[in-house]
Amino acid sequence: MASFKRYTGTLGDASWPSGFTTIYTVPTGKKSVITGLTVCNNSDYELPVSVRATAGDSEWDKVSLLTPLEDDYEDKSSSPLAAPTNTNTTLDNTRKKFGLASARFNGTASLSFADDASLGLDADFTIEFWFYTDALPATNPAYPLSKTASSLGTAGTWSFGMSTAGLISFYDNSGGSLVSIGDPGTVTATTWHHIAISRSGTTLRGFLDGVLGFTAANSTDWSNTEALLVGTSATGTSPNITGNIQDLRITKGLGRYTSAFTAPAKAFGVGEGGRSFLSNVHVPAGKSIKVITAEKVVLEGDDTVQGAAPLIGGAGVDTYDVWLSVYEDV
Repeated sequence: MASFKRYTGTLGDASWPSGFTTIYTVPTGKKSVITGLTVCNNSDYELPVSVRATAGDSEWDKVSLLTPLEDDYEDKSSSPLAAPTNTNTTLDNTRKKFGLASARFNGTASLSFADDASLGLDADFTIEFWFYTDALPATNPAYPLSKTASSLGTAGTWSFGMSTAGLISFYDNSGGSLVSIGDPGTVTATTWHHIAISRSGTTLRGFLDGVLGFTAANSTDWSNTEALLVGTSATGTSPNITGNIQDLRITKGLGRYTSAFTAPAKAFGVGEGGRSFLSNVHVPAGKSIKVITAEKVVLEGDDTVQGAAPLIGGAGVDTYDVWLSVYEDV
């Protein structure tokens, strides 16, 4: 049941202005509305204070494609790609990782996004998605995601393949035969798995459910004019998957993952991350500032409200008290 609650915290960090302290974390799977906050300077000096909400994606400007595959099949990035060509793909509201639904691929289904310059991955990048397979392929590999030509040998083409044993591989399709760059890991049928490929500099890494599966030296320019295919590949025998995909995101110019991480616990944020309530505001000694939010600030599970303030001389006790008003579990 939704209810109003008040949370308190103290601020003061020797690493000001970079040291932020979490005041409030939205319960997992819930939503909260921030209705107001008060900060009080308890020191004998006029000092700055900052309070912010962390939400959305702080690297939103680097997202080339984000399709949640929850209520439609379209790209939600800031410069969205044209709507994909849909072949037999449906929305499945009985099987989803987050939210309302996921995209269902029945063994003949696929989505095809026309090529765009933003999909040319010539430097740092990250490709990631959630994948659920009904069963492991019986005879030939299936391909949940690819950017491939109708035959092998086109420079810069790539694919994610799933073997009959469930091994996920990231393939280079540019030669006369498929070449596995590395294997993120092995999936289990009827289970959701987070799959990610991330390159920083000349190091390519593959992850399954946040676990590092491989590291490889790689500087390939993964740029080509082929369509981005979801649920299939343009090459291979019976390449279509039978299963579901959700939260497909491609980030260009950033390797988001360089070591093991916790797989996302909620759907990827749409839009820029963060909301500033106070930014380096100087409050006189012993005084308070109250902020009433003029518009609803809605945060989702695991989003946080954080604050930062300096310590006197870089040491000593916290210098600010914070009171946060929250309408929780909406």
